[in-house]
Amino acid sequence: MDENGNVIPIEVNPMRFAGWCTTDLAYYAYGINVYEYYFQQKRPDWEKILKLDDDKLYCIVVANIPGDINLKTIKEVNYESYLSNFSHLLEFRKINYKQYPVFAFSFISVDRNSDEVDRILKLDSRQYIVRMLEKE
Repeated sequence: MDENGNVIPIEVNPMRFAGWCTTDLAYYAYGINVYEYYFQQKRPDWEKILKLDDDKLYCIVVANIPGDINLKTIKEVNYESYLSNFSHLLEFRKINYKQYPVFAFSFISVDRNSDEVDRILKLDSRQYIVRMLEKE
């Protein structure tokens, strides 16, 4: 706080703002940059935004690495095969799987009546992880 009682941020870290990439979903679903809205004290025009409903679901898909897989044993990830699961990919972000227990964040849109989300929720991420042999 300064001498006038105003809070002065010492850090703006998107990893702490609302978690890994989750705030970006507002951009894909509603066209809202949450950082801009926060810092410029803007308010979404929800009446207008909700009238523009395009009958789609907007999703963030986090590609987790199962807990029983040692990150050091991962040789590579078959991203091409993984991406074939999505009919409408909006953005794809690779994550350093040697450091974090996830290998990607994907932003997608799907038709509301599609079974794609249910199918994606049941994906086994093991099939995309190529592991080194024990002796390597």
